[in-house]
Amino acid sequence: MHTGWIWYHLPLIPDAGLTIAISLGFKSGKLANINLTDADPKYETSWNDWSEEKEHLRSEKIRSWLVGKGFQIGSYPWGTVWVGFDAKGGFGSAAVTFVD
Repeated sequence: MHTGWIWYHLPLIPDAGLTIAISLGFKSGKLANINLTDADPKYETSWNDWSEEKEHLRSEKIRSWLVGKGFQIGSYPWGTVWVGFDAKGGFGSAAVTFVD
């Protein structure tokens, strides 16, 4: 698509009862975004089983995991750490975005 973005998906990491999925987003060769989500199969069945409630639970699980690891949600001079439900995408996740 020639957007300048390249994504790498790391192997799943089991930790503290969660299955963490991490994706690294590079824009024009520079790390610009890290996406994290709980990839537990209870969330990944099918769109027929999807619910906004499950996705809010997923985002709360990843929020608790991040905070437990010492990462505070918020804005920083270098970028942001965000956790929540993305209504447009239909999923709960976390993102670390770096300023350009």
